[in-house]
Amino acid sequence: MLKVNREILLEALSIVNHAVEKKASMPVLSHIRLSMERNKGTVTGTDIENTIVFPIEGNCAKKVDILLPAKKLHEILKNVQSNEQDVNIDINNGKASVNHAEINTLPAEEYPELPEIGKSVRLELRDFEPVIKKVIVAAGEHDTRYTLNSVLLDFKNNVVVATDGHRLHKIDFKFGIDHPQVVMPIATAKLIRGSVIKARIDSSCGVFENGRYTVFCRFMEGTYPDWQKVIPEKFTVKITVNRRELIELAQESLPMVRERANAGRVTVTTKSLCIESINPELGFNKAAIKAECKGTAEFVFGINLAYLLDTLKQLKKDTVTLEMNDALSPITIKEKGFLALLMPMRI
Repeated sequence: MLKVNREILLEALSIVNHAVEKKASMPVLSHIRLSMERNKGTVTGTDIENTIVFPIEGNCAKKVDILLPAKKLHEILKNVQSNEQDVNIDINNGKASVNHAEINTLPAEEYPELPEIGKSVRLELRDFEPVIKKVIVAAGEHDTRYTLNSVLLDFKNNVVVATDGHRLHKIDFKFGIDHPQVVMPIATAKLIRGSVIKARIDSSCGVFENGRYTVFCRFMEGTYPDWQKVIPEKFTVKITVNRRELIELAQESLPMVRERANAGRVTVTTKSLCIESINPELGFNKAAIKAECKGTAEFVFGINLAYLLDTLKQLKKDTVTLEMNDALSPITIKEKGFLALLMPMRI
């Protein structure tokens, strides 16, 4: 029998469930591991690639180490009567009685082991969460080129990079260590939270602690795309606009072309920028804002409006400049320490 505060256990589950497979290939991966001895324990969730360990406290008559179905346990705890602050869990013959409910369990030996960290380097990552948030919007999610479903930590060049092959976000971040670059799964990147992260990394695994819980991950194998080669060194066309006005213009234009790859037709003159979104089945939207264009009197190109919005929302300045060379060359947007590259669309 063990007893733990309901709110503490709910908080632990809400965190570790981010690492639990939603459509588990193996039944064990849809479970969390609850381990406790005396008054200290942990709740663990994993999808093999990522593992979250959340420490908890409670009272335990004897050592407990058991696997419980993550989703069902969370549902049960959310619906426990509000006047019951503690949760009593009694394990007997492969079943767990949770207050008034009884659920089947699995033996802890079936659970995947934590990644083993070999010779590693230690580093302290301050204000790393906003850096990750800025770049992961450009990472792939389900790309068959699995290395694109990731974030590159380039320690030599002190940058964090993400790309899905159609766009790229790069942000400067001083790591302060001498270590080969690693490719972090996007699922791991989404789990890293906190103002100060203490990390240990080797060539294949990483451990990230934020003071509340610990994330273990296996870095991805394979070669990351050479992101430096795709960034143009010079530009012939520079388009400067008010960032908020461009966001509103793109948002207004996007609904018409959501089913058509979010493609917008952009026409730029020396004094204006116009976005035209056309859907033959529905109609069209056309609107313009003031702009300053240098390098050409008139310029027309296609762009993914959703990608453009994702990038504009990462910036802070009131004005933004789009730099490119021709209608089929990459579109580059820069701010201090941050660079975004968007591939144009044929229209």
